[in-house]
Amino acid sequence: MRASCAAVDFARACGQQVGLPVGSIGDAEAHLSQWHDSLAWPRRPLRIGFVRPGDWADQIASAHENSNVEWFSLSPTIDPGSLCSRSLLDAWVCTTRMGALEVRTVEHAGKEAAWYDWAQRRPLSYPAVFPMRVDCERLTLPGMAGKLSNPPLARALIEAVATFSRQPARLSLADRVGGRRPLVNRRPTPQAVATYVPDPDGIAGLVARLCRRLGVLEDGVAVGEPEQAASRLVGALLSTALAGFDDQVRRQGLETAARITPDEPETILRLAAVRLAVHDDGGGLDALELADQMLRKGGDLLPVDQSGFLHSEVEHGCGGGSGGGGGLTLGRLAAGVCLASAVLPSHHLGYFRDDMLDDVRYSSLMLGREQDMSVLTEVFRMLESARARERLTILPASDQVTAAAASKKAKPKRRRRAA
Repeated sequence: MRASCAAVDFARACGQQVGLPVGSIGDAEAHLSQWHDSLAWPRRPLRIGFVRPGDWADQIASAHENSNVEWFSLSPTIDPGSLCSRSLLDAWVCTTRMGALEVRTVEHAGKEAAWYDWAQRRPLSYPAVFPMRVDCERLTLPGMAGKLSNPPLARALIEAVATFSRQPARLSLADRVGGRRPLVNRRPTPQAVATYVPDPDGIAGLVARLCRRLGVLEDGVAVGEPEQAASRLVGALLSTALAGFDDQVRRQGLETAARITPDEPETILRLAAVRLAVHDDGGGLDALELADQMLRKGGDLLPVDQSGFLHSEVEHGCGGGSGGGGGLTLGRLAAGVCLASAVLPSHHLGYFRDDMLDDVRYSSLMLGREQDMSVLTEVFRMLESARARERLTILPASDQVTAAAASKKAKPKRRRRAA
């Protein structure tokens, strides 16, 4: 196996010398990696290094967390990226000249991270609100190089960076052979007898720790960059079907995230999706209305067509949630409709509504789910009513009564709310 890794590395080096594209060089490695992922290969615990560790490193390493992590001290005279790559470390932590803690991960050529820094918001789009991957290249925690205000939260975030650096798309064959096994989001089936490890990828436990640390924050307490970064990660994870969280965990986690970052539209859209997934239609529509206001008042929304992502959601769904696996898909669709409508002129909203509802009505996703169709219809009605109210503010007083009466329509019956 190690000989195969060496052969792949040699072929890559030769290919780069003669100018072969990286994609063709990596085909053999991709096939070998896929085969290796099917093996019952040993898995290393998380391995994280400190560069010039100080008191902050002691606080992080000694924070009370029930997790299996190996801590290392790295030489400050050697490039930590190459050192971590050779030593099969998942991440390293260092301080910057500005007094921030910076958590970094190894990036191989052609295997870049999906998110640059959890401390920075991503430009608003459907893939950013509901990402397929949440792994980041780095995490910057300003002002944390001195005494940490919340060492357990800092440690949980550092472990999260290291954990998600093991996304399959990030790992080389040498990483896999060395024990950096990829996240699979499922428990492997043993061929005979295998050691049982609770939550082998650590995602469920990691999210639980982050939610617990965020949940103990009292109202009125100043929220800093670590809390905001944790809120973004928790919200992005719980609004997807990546780790199979149940409805109660999703709802509680998103409600907590919305309390930490209430001014970020992507958090409110995720909250709306999860509320609708658990049949809290009223709460979901309230969150969508708030998100719509935030988006149209300057939510940094990318001027791109979101309809392609919505059609993909209609065709394939995402699983998760209640209602036979489609509850979360319905919520994400509703949030996507709100996102796409924010950049449309008012007179185009009706065309978008008719096209979208026709696609959903004739998809396999909504067969036999008329109540869910009525929820999507009500989402459009809420958006159109919001536009009508805006127009009323600029109409003469004599025309406002007529316009208001014309905008009133019977609302469809909502689904039963969650208890």
